[in-house]
Amino acid sequence: MTKSSSGILGGPMLSDSTSGGRRSRSVTPNSPPGSARCAPPERTYTENVAPMRAQLRAGQPPVSRPAAISRLSEDSPKKVVTVTRLLDEALVPTPPPSLGAATNAPGKISTSQIQFNEKGKGPSGEDACRAAAREACRILGVPETHWVPGMVTIAGRESAFNAPKWQINTNDLNAKNVPGLFGGGPAPDGHPGQCSRGAVQCIPQTFAANHVAGTSLDIYNLVASIAAGIQYIITSYGIRRDGGDLLTKSLGRGHGSANGFGIQQADPNREPRGY
Repeated sequence: MTKSSSGILGGPMLSDSTSGGRRSRSVTPNSPPGSARCAPPERTYTENVAPMRAQLRAGQPPVSRPAAISRLSEDSPKKVVTVTRLLDEALVPTPPPSLGAATNAPGKISTSQIQFNEKGKGPSGEDACRAAAREACRILGVPETHWVPGMVTIAGRESAFNAPKWQINTNDLNAKNVPGLFGGGPAPDGHPGQCSRGAVQCIPQTFAANHVAGTSLDIYNLVASIAAGIQYIITSYGIRRDGGDLLTKSLGRGHGSANGFGIQQADPNREPRGY
């Protein structure tokens, strides 16, 4: 799929068609102003975007671009369509609370402020992680281009896309109680204090130090976990905020990459590696 910058709203217009007595919606190339093929943008927005927003606000699973496109051109599934800014707006509404709606939470926090209430309760799956990554980018004010695919790849490898079974690691070297963390005992969720948790598997100290203002204080919250992961990668590895060197920055051989370039765990074309 490609994006276009032409048209009244930054791309091609949506038009109606009838096939076998059934009315459908499809994306067509931009036409000159006044052309019969140009659908009024406000009507198009109301008819096509509002239902998607309503679904998301109701807490239902996010609508993916492929699903949305299928709806818009269901009578001609083989037709090549262009994703426009209009469609993007439909897929980035105010997220439901379970996805990580903005809060008044501060930025960097102490480990004693971390909450542990959302284990097994939040959304999971690749589409949910992609939607959460986009929301994390919005809150952080960074572009999606590199961060969204990179963080979705990390979430897939670290927690099977936030699957409840893999939201906490109780088996690696971090899985222990340590002095000064939760009184040297287990965390409030009953597991060893320093276990890695959440979609991108932050230990509590890392989550607290890289917590992003406007996200949940809960370490299991999908948006909060991904946002903290992005912040951690930027501050710890010096990756640019635009994420352009996420997979290519020269880091030297070490924890982030076997060959010394970029965050390997975010690269689907290389073997998984801790970050």
